Amino acid sequence: MYLTEIIRESGQKVEEWGEGKNMILLEAPTGSGKTYFVQRILPELCRQNDSQMAIIVNRRILREQMERYDKEYMLENNLTVSPVKIMTYQQIESDQDKKILDYLENCEFVVLDEAHYLVSDIRFNPAAQKSFLKLMGLMDKTCLLLMTATPGNLRLLLNEYLDWWNQKREDEYSQKSAEYKEREAQHIADLSDGSLSGDVEALESYHESELYEDGWFDPDPPPEPYHYKVIGQPIQDYSYVTLNCYSSQEDLINEIINSPQRQKWLIFVALKKEGKELKKEIEKAFKNNGPDKRKVAFLSSDFRKDAEMQKIIEEIVKKGSFKESVLICTSVLDNGITISDSRVKNIVINESDECEFKQMLGRRIVKAGETINLFICEGKLSYFKRCRKREYNDFIKAVPILGKTPSEICTAILQKEVTWKAVEEFTYIERSDRHFSKLAYWAHSKHYVRLNDMVQAMENDERAYVKIVCGWLLKDHNSDVIYHHDIFSSF
Repeated sequence: MYLTEIIRESGQKVEEWGEGKNMILLEAPTGSGKTYFVQRILPELCRQNDSQMAIIVNRRILREQMERYDKEYMLENNLTVSPVKIMTYQQIESDQDKKILDYLENCEFVVLDEAHYLVSDIRFNPAAQKSFLKLMGLMDKTCLLLMTATPGNLRLLLNEYLDWWNQKREDEYSQKSAEYKEREAQHIADLSDGSLSGDVEALESYHESELYEDGWFDPDPPPEPYHYKVIGQPIQDYSYVTLNCYSSQEDLINEIINSPQRQKWLIFVALKKEGKELKKEIEKAFKNNGPDKRKVAFLSSDFRKDAEMQKIIEEIVKKGSFKESVLICTSVLDNGITISDSRVKNIVINESDECEFKQMLGRRIVKAGETINLFICEGKLSYFKRCRKREYNDFIKAVPILGKTPSEICTAILQKEVTWKAVEEFTYIERSDRHFSKLAYWAHSKHYVRLNDMVQAMENDERAYVKIVCGWLLKDHNSDVIYHHDIFSSF
């Protein structure tokens, strides 16, 4: 279902959103016409209302893609100036862009594209807390549209933050009201000691004319609690996915070698080192496979420094495809960028976070009637234990700076009480000072709990990871999974 249909079925009218201050979470699956809605329907509303809007994205690649669409919109409508400004979350996090918030406050719509960035990237970029707080500060100034195909922990974060913020505002109001009442009681007592003490009518008149008019005893109405609306398609259809499980890298490479040469592979890896090594192994296998001329490419966040990577990115952005038979990539491709090439038939994902997993799977736009072969590794208990231990060790090393002030963090660094890795994972720089990122700590905590749950599940069932993935994709483990090897060897 397209996003415009989803919104219409919800009973909402887009043209009314900008009239009030709204925060709306749009859960829009990949391929639901999100680009058309954001870069055609909303800009047209802004043009009619002589207003402006902003689209905030999480990757420079996606910004460039959207800027190209915006130029097309300007040409289609003979515009010299676009009502749309496209920027990245990183620009908001920068202390250099002083005018951005002023611009956002005056927008009719502020679209937070791939809004799950605020929780998915925070473990690697603690400065994302700056984006989150600044954007939440726009709640009563504009219409905030948070768009994502994978809300995951984003809903949890919004709920916890708004509960805290609403309670804080309520407490402040109660304290203010108590101060007003105390002041009123004191003034009444002072007046009662004077000449008006026996004249109730005169006393009331005095209150109205002298005291209440200046607002001393008349606090503002109680603050309305902040909330957000959810509009979307909560259940995504993954019937197009055929789920395959392998046990080792050797098994995976064999699957690649034996697959039809016309088919392409998209493989996601966690680390650059892992991706480069896998590329060498697949190239070696192709070389040993006789006259196999298939090519392998690797793509990482360093693509701007590498001409070959840059060329692949440009090809994907412009055509939704890549020339190589196998493309190995890190998270540089897990958000926003889409591939529509029907020859990309096989996708390999090994990720323990549901949101990240679905984002990677969603990079391939699937048309009606198409199917995809999804490969995951069966997993080993030892792998998840190592991940859990690594997360715990990172936490232990960061204990000296947890919740500390900038000056205390500086002292801990100077006295070498904390490792630099911990500093980078749990703090960010603002106005030359290092601040503790509560949001990063929140994300690390959730990640540890998720890994711990996975370990406990694997201790009881060696195929727990596969079954969990089946749950994400609404698959039946007994009938919908193809095992290519029955011996567990690695993850």
